[in-house]
Amino acid sequence: MILRINPSKRCRVFGKRRSYTKSQIAAEFTILLGFALLVTMISILFLYDTGKDRNDEKIDSKMYDFGYSLQNEFILAAEMNNGYVRPLVVKEQIESTDYNLSLISVANYTVLKISYNSKDIYFKTPYIIGNISKGENTIRTIGTDVYINNNT
Repeated sequence: MILRINPSKRCRVFGKRRSYTKSQIAAEFTILLGFALLVTMISILFLYDTGKDRNDEKIDSKMYDFGYSLQNEFILAAEMNNGYVRPLVVKEQIESTDYNLSLISVANYTVLKISYNSKDIYFKTPYIIGNISKGENTIRTIGTDVYINNNT
């Protein structure tokens, strides 16, 4: 194969003369530019999706840590003697994420439910009388019972 490029933008391939016109160069440039934009967009979407997954994992981890800390507070209160009183401050948001707290009584224990971003996580705790809310809460041990936000 003989390939010669002349300054007049003509080349000889297999003995034939071929000339490049401005429109052909413009079309090739447009096709290459479109391909480059496509590759760039796919890369940006991939990076966005990866970042979103990391953010979701971070929020999940923070919510589990929060749930375990509340669970430990309730276990500690259940193990303390009569007269134990402790203030408990519950944040309004965790990592800029809204959530809901609820206590569900089941036979001889209570389940702490944390709901956020269409997800629910549950933590088993000792039996607790009362309801937990965001903001200021008070945990009390009276006899063998644990109360939260209940002035009994």
